Amino acid sequence: MSLSLPDRRKAPALHLASEIVLLHGSEHELPQGAKLYALPGGQQPACRLDVVYSVGQGLGDKPVLSWLLSQLLGEGTLQKSADAWHLALESTGAYMQRSFSGDALQLSFYFLEEQWSAVLPLVREALFESDFPQHELDLLVHNQKATLAQQAQKVAWQAGKKAKSLFFKGHTYGWLLTEEQLQGVQSTELKDWYQRELLALRPSFYLSGGFSPATLRALCASLAEWPLGARDAIPLVSPGAYVPGQHHVAMENKSQAALRIYSPAPAPSAPNYAAAHAMLTLFGGFFGSRLMKNIREEKGLTYGIGTGFAHLRLASAWTLATEVNRNKLEEALLEVKKEACKMMELGIPEEELQLVKNYIAGQRARAFDGPFLQMDQWIWRNHMGLDAAWIVNQQLDLKELKPEDVQKAAQKYLPEDQWLVAWAG
Repeated sequence: MSLSLPDRRKAPALHLASEIVLLHGSEHELPQGAKLYALPGGQQPACRLDVVYSVGQGLGDKPVLSWLLSQLLGEGTLQKSADAWHLALESTGAYMQRSFSGDALQLSFYFLEEQWSAVLPLVREALFESDFPQHELDLLVHNQKATLAQQAQKVAWQAGKKAKSLFFKGHTYGWLLTEEQLQGVQSTELKDWYQRELLALRPSFYLSGGFSPATLRALCASLAEWPLGARDAIPLVSPGAYVPGQHHVAMENKSQAALRIYSPAPAPSAPNYAAAHAMLTLFGGFFGSRLMKNIREEKGLTYGIGTGFAHLRLASAWTLATEVNRNKLEEALLEVKKEACKMMELGIPEEELQLVKNYIAGQRARAFDGPFLQMDQWIWRNHMGLDAAWIVNQQLDLKELKPEDVQKAAQKYLPEDQWLVAWAG
């Protein structure tokens, strides 16, 4: 019997990955209306437990307190010092990650299944018994002030700060941490906020990875005994209208300039989202994009330029970021405008669209590779009010996309008079 080997001298044919294999998940009711979302999968007994509060910068009287709490949960409890708590967690082989955004505060715990019963009491202790010692708060504030002082010297940070704060002006989505906000914060203030605000809220729990049905049942029973809050996430008011325009942050003795653009974009639930996604990807969303070819490869003005979506529960934007020589900023911005006009006026050929389709399909398949990444998508969909059918529909919409659909999206979302442009340098 002879074997037929592929011809390695020829590239394999490209094809659109039209299907994503979703793992089968389940939802479990807990007291106070809380839920545990479970997603088993993977070949190893590695698990992740995410605890998500559907609030972020909008919780409490001061956004800075939300941020401080996200960094200090577990850094000293009623039972243990910060060192003792971390040592206890590390002795099980587990570790924790923190996440804080405009919409959510999230703690993620990674551990082996056999250690779940040792890890869970430490999770509970961090959530419900954190004590916020003043010396830990002072250490965090000291280190963060040093970080902020360094960031303030960077053109990229200043441009991003200016663009974000103006696009979401007057809204918590536009909030950014500053040294002034950290000045004088006391442990007693943080404890009061923690007791009054966070402990009253109802968290969501997400378990993913290689766990057995027995572990899932035991975890549900344990969570049912926790003192969970009953209050829904605090409803936020949608951001108000922004004012398009160009803004400069003057920074002396800087040879580089950073450019940022914010402009409205469709929410993921919008009917034309697939077309807008393809349009923005072609514009500047991957290495073969039009902006990269023009501004990096042909003009040599930058090492990199990119576009992407910024999706929040109540607002969506597309953004652009790059850094160029200060004397070349106007030229770079002009080329960005030219490429936008080309997409709006001339559209794109079918061959180029097919390239983008394959790229998006590949990126999407990678985003669903394994239980942890699939759980990330589930958490995000819950934040955005989407169900699992959204994924299937996006794949179908992508497959059926036509060049004229992408051109229409460009005509709606790329006009220059919608842009909020900020540059620093």
